[in-house]
Order: sequence, then C-alpha cells, then structure tokens
Amino acid sequence: PVFAEDSLEEQGLVEQDVSISTVFVLPEKAPTIQREAVAQAATASMFYLLDSVQSNGRFNYLVNPRAESDAQRSYNLVRHSALLYILSLKYQENPVGVIGQPILAGSRFLKDYAIDRVPRQDRLLAFWSRTRVTYIPMQPVAKLGATALGVMALLQVEGIKPGFISKQRLTELGDFLLFMQRE
Repeated sequence: PVFAEDSLEEQGLVEQDVSISTVFVLPEKAPTIQREAVAQAATASMFYLLDSVQSNGRFNYLVNPRAESDAQRSYNLVRHSALLYILSLKYQENPVGVIGQPILAGSRFLKDYAIDRVPRQDRLLAFWSRTRVTYIPMQPVAKLGATALGVMALLQVEGIKPGFISKQRLTELGDFLLFMQRE
C-alpha cells in the first residue's frame, strides 16, 4: 500500500494518554508518476485559477482560508505575477480566448494597482505592496521579487496582446531591477 495507517498505541510507540493516534508509513519505493496524470492535474489547476479571476483581475484565493478576519488574510503580488507568467506560457501553447481574457484581466490588475513610481527616482517604476493590494494595513513597499516576476509576466502578456504595456514602462521597471542590484 502507498500509506499504511496504524495506531501508535497498537504499535507500543506511545502511552495511551497521548493525543496522537495515527502514523503514516511511507512506501519503500516512490510510486511511479504518469505523465498523463501530471498533465491532467496541471490543466485542472489552470482552469481552477482561470475561474478564480475576479472582475478587477485579482485572483480569488486566500493564504489562510480559515482566517477569521481580514488582518489574517493577505494577497501576494509575487504569487499573482507568477500565476500570470505560468498561465501566459500555457496560453501560448494553446491560444484559446477563454484562457486569454482572465490573463489580460490579471495583468490589468498589475498595471492598475501594483505599478508606481519610485520616490526621488523619476525614471524608475516598481511593483508595490500596499494596503489596497495586500489587505494588510501597511506603508507601501517596493517589492524586488514581485517586480522581477511581474516584468516576466508582462513580457509574456505582450506576446498575447502586443502593446499591452509600453516599452517605456517595461524599461523603467527593468531599470528598477538594475538599480536594486548596485552595491
């Protein structure tokens, strides 16, 4: 069997008053994973994500679905950008409109809510975490990782819809990445 479930008490590994009651034993040999199963899982995940895009382009997911208040919830620009990048690559394999529209909506979210000027650096743009994006009360913070993945995603979106973002804005985002690498 892939997992064998036995009571720890039955194995004599714990005393009876311990609350842990089960152990999972891993198999000696890892199961063989079929390519077709992985492809089906990836496709199902893609459509789940495409269905979760809200009208403003934000993905409808929570880091902690059991959170009791908005303060425990957050929205992550790195994850958003990475999803757009991956979905854009998948779209380029099979350019179907049902896939392209949510990607464009998610990309508009980045353009409308995440990108802004860097103070005292007139020629730099960055992706910013701020309360209206993350749900967390915070001072705006320029995010290097989100900017890098965001640029990669927006470059892929350019392949789907040329002219979606200007070369000037992409250059200013790239210049921020270079600026952050200096010593």
